[in-house]
Amino acid sequence: MIVSHALLQILDYKSGKIFLSDVELDLSSSTTIEYILKIFNTCLKSSAKKKGVFKEDSEAKLLFEKYKHKEINFLELSNKITNDLDQFYSKISDCPSMDIIFCDFKEDGKDYIGFVLIENKETITHKVESIDGKASNIVVKNLYTLPTSGISINNFVLIELDSLSIYSTEKKRTVDGNKILIFEEYLKANFSMSSSTQYKIIKNVTAKISEENGINPAVAMSKVKTFLMENPEIKNMMPEEISDKVFDTNPEAKASFDAKLHATGLVNNINLDREFVLKKADFHKIKTDTGIEVSFPTEYFANKDYVEFIDEEDGTTSIKIKNINKIINK
Repeated sequence: MIVSHALLQILDYKSGKIFLSDVELDLSSSTTIEYILKIFNTCLKSSAKKKGVFKEDSEAKLLFEKYKHKEINFLELSNKITNDLDQFYSKISDCPSMDIIFCDFKEDGKDYIGFVLIENKETITHKVESIDGKASNIVVKNLYTLPTSGISINNFVLIELDSLSIYSTEKKRTVDGNKILIFEEYLKANFSMSSSTQYKIIKNVTAKISEENGINPAVAMSKVKTFLMENPEIKNMMPEEISDKVFDTNPEAKASFDAKLHATGLVNNINLDREFVLKKADFHKIKTDTGIEVSFPTEYFANKDYVEFIDEEDGTTSIKIKNINKIINK
């Protein structure tokens, strides 16, 4: 990632003021550039991000087009967006103070402009005071700390400038008694589901259909994971492609699975990030009602040479693990 510009803006709702910076962040500072890189790399890799497109009447789209064509500069764009967002956040009762970090960067040959909204959290730190000439080390509240770089980032917008594609995630806010997604309202854009949302739907529907049709849900989900991992690219996939592999011997279960996914809006538009799939599907973990947890490599899970589920006469299930050469105590 190559960073060209970065800026920090402050929405301080404790004082009721916003503080707009006249100067960009110093990218020659190792602390600053390391922080910026980690924050925005986290955004790029987020499985929670949704892809969006601007509506034709979006004023924000015109704003980013002006920036793209260098009709306004980075500082002007950042100030405009900060003031616009303040119009939303200032209407939230007990709205936390927050910082907005703006960044112009290049990744994989593409130019991006993005911003991350970070709520200020109350932390505890130390302070040294002098009392009657004596040093006193005390514990105090610190209300304006930025999060560590390892914290999850759940409120951001990235704009890929060439296509004006949007990548974003945010939590709902209550404005005038209504829960809204402020970024979506402000940008005036339509968004598709994130990878994590799509995967969760597929997982839940697989479990439900399996239980309704007397199929072992753990085995069915391992087949889903195996199928997803074997696909180098999951783009505009249909539910039928998954059900053909998972419920191939049960037409009723297959039809129910397809219908339920269609009902959620997943028709021929399943799009999953490859890195996310590999992370989620590499291992399959199960937990029994007796509290035992077992994790298997997904490729072994549905292979009876390694793992076998046995339906006992008393209605319980046994799990047999095979071909073990060595057991390591961890």
